Amino acid sequence: MGHMKRNTGSEVRIAQLKAHLSEHLRAVRLGREIIIKDRETAIARLTPLKSQASLSAVVRRCGKPNCHCAKPDDPGHDPQLRLVRKVSGKSVAESFASPASFRKAQHEVAEFHRMQSLSAELIALNEQICRLRPVEPDSADWTAQEKKRVLQSIRRSRVR
Repeated sequence: MGHMKRNTGSEVRIAQLKAHLSEHLRAVRLGREIIIKDRETAIARLTPLKSQASLSAVVRRCGKPNCHCAKPDDPGHDPQLRLVRKVSGKSVAESFASPASFRKAQHEVAEFHRMQSLSAELIALNEQICRLRPVEPDSADWTAQEKKRVLQSIRRSRVR
């Protein structure tokens, strides 16, 4: 049997996924969707979760019993515009003072998603280039010093 080519694109077989799980998860984190196949049959899909940030407009009531918002059919006060995001693993909510600042945040979040998508495309292209780039012929074998350096490097990386 020949060597099976690694696939970091949108489709991957189970064995390839297991052998290169970190690589595929990194691609998903960058926004790429991966179809998992059992032989030639698609059986699952890995998709990135929505952004770590969400924009929302929350209608609020102030809680004062005599305020108009306390009436049953009243829509409440103007919506409170918020951005909720994760910072060091904790949710942080940021309120916006105006619709203009909220629209700016919407634009920034959209640009962030665009950047993630472009990064995923760039990584996929770079991986393809690396696979297609030929190995330069080298008639010389490893020198004793090169072997020693490589082995030391491997031992150091296992310790970490």
